[in-house]
Amino acid sequence: MWDKELPKKKKTFQPILILVLGLVVFVVCGALWGFYQMLVPPQSGSGNVLNYSYVAACRDDIYFVNPGDERLIRLGDGSIQTVTETGAMYLTCVEDDLYYVSTETGYFMRYAENAEDEVILDYGCNNPIYWEGTLYFYSGLESHVYAVSVSDGVFGDPVCVHEDIRVVSFSIDNGYMYYIPAVGVGLWRWRLNSTEAPQKISDSFCAQPVAKDKKVYFIVMDDTASGIYVMDQNGKQTCLVETQASCLNVCDGWVYYTNLSEEAGGAIYKCRTHGKRKPEKATCELGADIQIVAGHVYYRTYAPESGMIWKKLPLGKTDKNGKLAQTIGIN
Repeated sequence: MWDKELPKKKKTFQPILILVLGLVVFVVCGALWGFYQMLVPPQSGSGNVLNYSYVAACRDDIYFVNPGDERLIRLGDGSIQTVTETGAMYLTCVEDDLYYVSTETGYFMRYAENAEDEVILDYGCNNPIYWEGTLYFYSGLESHVYAVSVSDGVFGDPVCVHEDIRVVSFSIDNGYMYYIPAVGVGLWRWRLNSTEAPQKISDSFCAQPVAKDKKVYFIVMDDTASGIYVMDQNGKQTCLVETQASCLNVCDGWVYYTNLSEEAGGAIYKCRTHGKRKPEKATCELGADIQIVAGHVYYRTYAPESGMIWKKLPLGKTDKNGKLAQTIGIN
């Protein structure tokens, strides 16, 4: 009887230990994600297109349009060179290839480093936005929005997304298009690839809708109110900044804009997307055409000795004495 093996003690479930281990994993993953975000900054701000997309990141280089002559410039690792003599705007990177809209023809072009640039769409392309395998743009006297399927560098035929939608600008996020109508006022929303009727979500005189993270940021220019507003998908609207503004851009928790108030006079300001901090002046000089690309804010300003120039500033930083922002470009 005494030779029999004693029964093994059953292991008890330890919920507290599981909870602690889960918390440790959560904290470590959060730290690693934050570190990854530091190493790989956001490629572009949501408002770049509305500011003509004069700057874009493609592969390991930054491309931008030179002020004055509109030539396309490549800013590589310690080098800068002109890569095309034709005018360009609306730069965008699709499937690791650089595209732009020719200022001479309005055609959508694919940049070829060692060959002649290729015409992809012989339409007058405005406001081109690449979203989940489809290129959207508006064109023609009616300002209709067209969709073009894109697969492995092959572009399909443009198809009008909705006969009742005519725009002067639009933005896309989370399966919705937000747009300013070509006729009338207000801000409208339409679910992509649906038969639903467009929905008017603001009666104000609006401009520059920037859709990001299931919210839309926009400028209001009414007699009773002016400023930068944000609206969530439930229609809740909040005023972030009460001022006259232009050149709105949003990226990585930051809102950048040109402050047109009499006090600011056209300098670039920034605030947080949550609106819990007071807006702050980001640049010492006046600035417009705000681009946010690969962790930097690019803006055009005027230099008395050389005319319009580009400057770049790290995202979130403030150039208090005019020494932090770097000048880029080719005269």
